[in-house]
Amino acid sequence: MNCIGPHIFRTLSGHPVRPSQRVVVESRPGVPGVAVWLSGRRGDPFTLRSTSGFINLAGARAEYTWYTELIGGDPQEMAYFNLNMNIEGRVLVLDVKQVALHWIACDTGGALALLVCDWQLIMV
Repeated sequence: MNCIGPHIFRTLSGHPVRPSQRVVVESRPGVPGVAVWLSGRRGDPFTLRSTSGFINLAGARAEYTWYTELIGGDPQEMAYFNLNMNIEGRVLVLDVKQVALHWIACDTGGALALLVCDWQLIMV
């Protein structure tokens, strides 16, 4: 199951970036060598694309509105599972953009509308 906060998706694609240790390297002219400091673990922003199915376009529009309410809020639980990478953790939602919203023929899950969004996230 792929999810961000309370929202569950059929697919969640992209490449999440886990927080990693940051290093500051300092060098001075005329002084041999370098100085290195660890500056803490930080995440980098990354983008994931979500796909969700709905029984109608109105339901998909309402869900997108709920997605946008997560922007700038408290960290959300994220579960991301695919064949190459399984990641669970907390993310801040930096932005959500609707990529597509359209009717589809009835699929095996009973959906008639498809909502595709790009999420700008950062792991905390």
